[in-house]
Amino acid sequence: MRKFIYIVLIILVNGLYAQQDPMYTQYMFNGLLYNPAYAGSHQDMSFTLQNRFQWLKMEGAPSTFVMTAHTLLEDQFNGVGAVLFRDQIGATVQTGLKGVFSHKILLAKKDASLTLGVQGGLVNYRTNFQDLLIKDEDDLVFESSLSKILPNFGGGMLYAGKNYYLTFSIPRIVNNKLVAKSTGTESKESTHFYAGGGFSLPFSKDYVLKPNALVRVVAGAPIQTDMNLNFEMYAKYWVGVSYRLGESVDLLFESKIMDKLRIGYSYDLNVNQLKAYVGSSHEIMINYRMGSNQSKGKQRPYNPRYFGA
Repeated sequence: MRKFIYIVLIILVNGLYAQQDPMYTQYMFNGLLYNPAYAGSHQDMSFTLQNRFQWLKMEGAPSTFVMTAHTLLEDQFNGVGAVLFRDQIGATVQTGLKGVFSHKILLAKKDASLTLGVQGGLVNYRTNFQDLLIKDEDDLVFESSLSKILPNFGGGMLYAGKNYYLTFSIPRIVNNKLVAKSTGTESKESTHFYAGGGFSLPFSKDYVLKPNALVRVVAGAPIQTDMNLNFEMYAKYWVGVSYRLGESVDLLFESKIMDKLRIGYSYDLNVNQLKAYVGSSHEIMINYRMGSNQSKGKQRPYNPRYFGA
């Protein structure tokens, strides 16, 4: 029993706090998930569906669905887009919609660019205690469910050189408060900070090595570090491996099955003390790009998309 309670406490602390923003293994293929400066980075109109199923052995484990859409405008310097997501952990669901805008600045060296992005939107937090199996039905904590819509905004930057990039973002700046009416218990959103980077190392015209990393810092939770190594073949296939520090080893695969259609899959194997209880995690991604910017050669110079997909 003590072991079970210990496991639950670890999950509550490392799961609920760290997952106010959902985590993604295939972040390098869809940077708009955490940084609005990526709006327009695929040149053409780009639609991505991503579905993550975490800790499959555990009932009520996190599951996330997200849809992103963005495009580069005709001036080739501004990008716009939107992100729709639904993230569920147990009886708690957050559903959000945000709009994004980016603007690229060519630097004096002419071999690098700085892109700034902003975003704003609404998130609905809902906790339905009727979905839980409650032992003490008279407990005040479970007397009423919680539902609230809260605004938020954030920003980010993206520096891209000839064969490398650096990124920093704060997707949600406002620390909104949630108060349970039945008990007066207060919880608060935590600001998330993301910093990352990567580079491209070509071995030949058809084979390119693409290392990258992403660090997430959240108050009240351990620093999360993802280190990834992707190998690109013929600009059509990507295979990779990631290590989420102290948590999981991840395998990734992406394929361009048609000129405008890509599919991706990742498998996360837990390596921490919870591995026997939570199981593995899976993530599926589908990306479709429409338009003709790429075919016409209209590309942002030194675009960071070449270091991911």
